[in-house]
Amino acid sequence: MLAVRSAAAVVFTWQSAGPDNRRRVAAICRRVAALRAACIDVAIIGYAAPPGNGSPWSQPHAAGRLLLSAGPGGELFESARGGLRPVRRPRGGGGRRAAMRGILAVLAGRGIGPGLVLLVGSQFGGGGADSLLLVPEAARMMAVSVGAEPGGVPVGVVHAGGGSRELLRLLDEQVRRRRYRRVPAVDEDPAWTIRETAADPLRRRVIESLFTLGAGGLATRGAVEEEAPGVQPMVLAAGVYDGRGPGQHLLAGPIWTGLAVRPGPAGGSRVLDLRTGVLARTELTAGGCPLQTFRLASITVPGVVAMRAEAPATWLPRPGRPLRRPPGIAMASGRQDGEYWARADAQGGGGIGAVAMQRTGHDGEVRTVQRLAAYTCGLLRSPDLQAAADALRAAEALGFDRLLAEHRAAWAQRWEAVDVQIGGDPEAELALRFALFQLWCLGKAHSELAVGARGLSGTGYAGHVFWDADVFTLPALVTMDPDAAAAMVRYRRRRLAAARARARAAGLRGARFPWESAASGEDVTPGSAQIGGRVVPIVTGQLEEHVTAGVTWAAVRYATWADRPARLVTPLLLETARYWASRCRLDDEGRAHIDGVIGPDEYHERVNDNAYTNVMARWNLRAAADAADRAGRRAGRAASGGIWPAGWPTAMTP
Repeated sequence: MLAVRSAAAVVFTWQSAGPDNRRRVAAICRRVAALRAACIDVAIIGYAAPPGNGSPWSQPHAAGRLLLSAGPGGELFESARGGLRPVRRPRGGGGRRAAMRGILAVLAGRGIGPGLVLLVGSQFGGGGADSLLLVPEAARMMAVSVGAEPGGVPVGVVHAGGGSRELLRLLDEQVRRRRYRRVPAVDEDPAWTIRETAADPLRRRVIESLFTLGAGGLATRGAVEEEAPGVQPMVLAAGVYDGRGPGQHLLAGPIWTGLAVRPGPAGGSRVLDLRTGVLARTELTAGGCPLQTFRLASITVPGVVAMRAEAPATWLPRPGRPLRRPPGIAMASGRQDGEYWARADAQGGGGIGAVAMQRTGHDGEVRTVQRLAAYTCGLLRSPDLQAAADALRAAEALGFDRLLAEHRAAWAQRWEAVDVQIGGDPEAELALRFALFQLWCLGKAHSELAVGARGLSGTGYAGHVFWDADVFTLPALVTMDPDAAAAMVRYRRRRLAAARARARAAGLRGARFPWESAASGEDVTPGSAQIGGRVVPIVTGQLEEHVTAGVTWAAVRYATWADRPARLVTPLLLETARYWASRCRLDDEGRAHIDGVIGPDEYHERVNDNAYTNVMARWNLRAAADAADRAGRRAGRAASGGIWPAGWPTAMTP
């Protein structure tokens, strides 16, 4: 029996369905209805008589779409409420090739690449009509011939034979795989996927960071599901810190990805698909049936994560509780009405909570596990578990397959709006897409967004916020997700009081932002670190002051590029300018100097007039002067504190 993987879309030719037999046509209609109900898109090529209103194809509320290509022109129609509507007309000629390209284009808009398509025909070889369907993208499809094919079949097409009966079996198999919660497939397009096959334990931490999945400011580190030496599973939320003072660090939340796998896998691969935001794993087992896992962090149902796993029952024992305690973290947990809940609370308020459910089953010798979880976070107070329970039930009502389909479609819309294409340099193109992907994982977490130096990929730098987030991350987010950029600005504005206190403590005016920031906005830079076996003092918190201008520069970029009101950033502009004016030393000729700082290279300490720091401070002062003038306070500079030296330029430089 021919085995195929789970498809997101099925394309078949009308001829392969045996259209001259009414009973077979009725059987095909039932299968198409079942496919669409299972959230599988269907496309039929070469349908001779497009149905009208009230046709058996009509399923206006089905999760899967139905596309029909009728006649020789290659036009595409979609079955919709009230009948058919045209969705795409061929360009540069018609025919089956044009129809196939049109179908792939429509599916791409749903986040379905060729590798997720099952193509069934009966005349692929010997110049048959279906050979026109083998466009270059078909190399990744699951292409199956159910015809006789006397001239042989092309490379990449599996010859099953069996005619319409085999077609029915293939369609039934796709519905059956959904019913038994089998692991979905991934379209391994090298332009969009990162694949890891090495078992080198020294790379484990690196791969876990690279394979992080996130949405809405909550992310799951890409650790394997089973416990193993060096494995570091982790769920982190932007801005949720534990501890106090310089010891503050991102709080690890309940872990939802853990599974018992026995014995340990012998080797395989993991694939991160940037185009659809999923992580898949295939590991070899002794019995030939592999261990497979598939996970996603939904971008359509906030806070929801989902996973499917399958393997021989001897390799995948019953999974136990779906939420596990992270190492070293106190966690309350329980079970109610078939749902598991867990909550990790941070010192001083805040926390991460989750509610989860799972289903286990068997498909022959294969055990399957399906797990859904919903997370909620509190920045200053305990997380609302009821909100997580409501999100979980919404995801359960949708079902895993529809949740995945909507997730893929939403990612397709993202890439349609923001993508990077570099002709002739696929490695650079993939690297930039990965960078965009990780930025999107941050998203808009709450009304504010704290972006740590390593994002949410791990505990590097304890998740503290540096100037890099403002100067490098925020401008990129403005162009792709203005709401997330606004949340970053709010993070800084809400800590303006702490920045003022920092300046006052040094006997200066205005506001000085800390080198490392966490929950409260106080400076949490550690005083020392062990490097090369010896304790080395860290003075960046004392001397690296350009962060203050960087915060303001980024806020102005947001307001300007997103066309937001200037009042959103004016307090930052004025307070940081007051700091620089009081920080400057004026020489006998009236020139300003900034002494004793560390520049952005961090290798030269206590430098006078560091070029970058001076340029940024000058920009800050000029921008604030310009903002004051625009606000109608031309005559009020003295009243506002006399912070600008006489004759200071007022024009804002680029």
